[in-house]
Amino acid sequence: MGILEEFRALGEIPFGFEAAIVSDVPLGAGLSSSASLEVAFALGLKHLYGFELDGLELVKLCQRAENNFVGVPCGIMDQYVSYFAQSSSAIFLDTLTLKYQLVPVNLKEVAFLIVDSGVRRSLSYTGYAQRRQECEEAVKWFSKKLKKADLSLRDLDLISLERVKDEMPKLLYYRAKHVVEENLRVLDMIRALEVSDASAVGKLLTNSHVSLRDLFDVSIPELDFLVETGLQLGALGARLIGGGFGGSTLHLIPLQIKERYVKSLSETYYQKFGLQINMFEVKPAGGAEASFLD
Repeated sequence: MGILEEFRALGEIPFGFEAAIVSDVPLGAGLSSSASLEVAFALGLKHLYGFELDGLELVKLCQRAENNFVGVPCGIMDQYVSYFAQSSSAIFLDTLTLKYQLVPVNLKEVAFLIVDSGVRRSLSYTGYAQRRQECEEAVKWFSKKLKKADLSLRDLDLISLERVKDEMPKLLYYRAKHVVEENLRVLDMIRALEVSDASAVGKLLTNSHVSLRDLFDVSIPELDFLVETGLQLGALGARLIGGGFGGSTLHLIPLQIKERYVKSLSETYYQKFGLQINMFEVKPAGGAEASFLD
């Protein structure tokens, strides 16, 4: 409905339609199911009604539907990658310029596993909006402290952050530190992928989870258990994905332990929480633009 409202704002919809929605993306699992639905549906309507929209305009339309109709103050990353993703590559997205670079994913003898915890979440009813507000409050604090307007957390560095650690409200310091360090991890991840260093990729994934757990406070015991147990079972790294508060974790594992890993993690998780987990291997694939052209 949100997508339709956004198209109605662009022009007349001259006739109705019948549509079937088919997906193998688990709902509420932190795998961008809403963004993928928005992008696929919007791309279909664009061609059905002949709207002149380029890829970025369509992605922005989908984000507006999420913000305005669903009521989630999300960024644009999920919609962006759902449209622009390409096979065998990661996307390095600059959300300030909305431009991207492709980073090759060519890791040997490893597999990426999605582990669905079975704990469902809804971003509109979780702390997602609260975390965004806390980050905005941190920006306001720094803008006042540094007497600079139009500041964002990406403009900060760790040295500047540590200088004001004792002055800054503790909660805002934690949120800001997570964002600043996560931005650095993104750059480190690019370098690790460019040289196909699976060990470094794994460490970055785990460090990211630790920060999401301790500084951003969006993890839950089930996700922490999956990450910690996964590392004990031989994973090179793991982290929660999506907005947190439930959903899934991403695990990078040596390919030769996959069968044992899946069996052991499933059994230990069920023993601990009484929940069945769904696991499947994933690889970078083309987004909606590439799929439609195919």
